[in-house]
Formats: sequence, C-alpha cells, structure tokens
Amino acid sequence: KRGEYIMAVDWGRKEDDTVVLVARTDQRPAQLVFAKSMGGWEINWDDIYHVVAQAHYDYNNAYMLVDSTGQAGDIHLQTLANSHGIRRMEGYQFGGSRARKDDLITAGQRALQSRWIMWPYLAPLYDQLAFYDRDDKRLETDWAMTWCLLAMCYQNQAWAEEETEVYTTAYAQTIATPGVMQPLGGPMERLLNDHYSAN
Repeated sequence: KRGEYIMAVDWGRKEDDTVVLVARTDQRPAQLVFAKSMGGWEINWDDIYHVVAQAHYDYNNAYMLVDSTGQAGDIHLQTLANSHGIRRMEGYQFGGSRARKDDLITAGQRALQSRWIMWPYLAPLYDQLAFYDRDDKRLETDWAMTWCLLAMCYQNQAWAEEETEVYTTAYAQTIATPGVMQPLGGPMERLLNDHYSAN
C-alpha cells in the first residue's frame, strides 16, 4: 500500500493475545489502518509471525516497534529478522523497569490527548484504556500496551511535538451505544471522549 506506516506488536499466545496495530503517518492526524489480535491454543507462533510479517509488508515495510521484554522478546525479533527478512524494526523492553514502562504509558496518553493517531471504535482497545491503571498486574493490557508501543513509535520518529499532562490513573467509562462515549470525568475517559468527538 502507498503511504508511510508505523506498526506495533505486543506478544502473547496463551494467557493473553498478540496484538498488532498499524497506523498511516503521512497524513495529520495519523490514522489507524489495521488492528488484529491472535491468541489461544488453536494458534501457534509460526502463524503469529506470518500475520505480523504480512502486515509489515502489506503496509509498505512499516517501521515496527515490538515488545522485547525478556528472553522471548529477543527470540521474536530474531525470528522476524531471520525467517521473514524484516529489518525495519526495534525492540522496546519495558518489563522489570518502572521508568521505561512509565515512559511507554505516557506516550500512549500523549497520543490520545494530542490526537496523534485517530482510530475508529475498537471495543477491546477502548475498554483496556478506559480501565487502565499504572499498577496493572491484575488487568488485561495487551491492546493497551500495543497502543502505547504504537504511540512510542510515532513519538520516536519525531512526528510528535506537543507536550501533555501526565495522568497516573484511569477510570471506567459507560458505553451507551457502540462508538458513543458518555464521560464520567476520569482523565483517560476525557481523552477517549475527545478522541471520538474529533473523528
């Protein structure tokens, strides 16, 4: 596909899913153009790698930022490079480092508030962002972390310029109709509501 794209991947298979997001960045604001989650016992790592590589090549060799936390993170990067020929990628290791994870989450919040990347209503992404808290050990975070990786990728590519306030928590949001937000006053809810009202 024509255009310039960035891509983010958060890995998972059994306990949570692998989530892939792609955004087109040669327009302002950038636009989310691809979203997919994969997981469960019925899928294997080769299938996941194939989908990730296919999205990378379908979207004009999209520059990719992937979760490289732990030993498995290095294996994922090596497999994409050696078996699928992907070179335009970088790993981001945030597990075990509070500072690096805080930087990642802040990038995700900045992307919402400054509308770096616009996206249509995606229930799992919306729900995880609306309920997200930095103390996230008991939360499902695969979609939320992939969004933050995508935002970090955008930020690192020097496309983002605006400064934003950093929020430390987010609260639940009521969804009356799909795609229609009813803000309850929590900081992340306001960002999400503003996001959809601008779409």
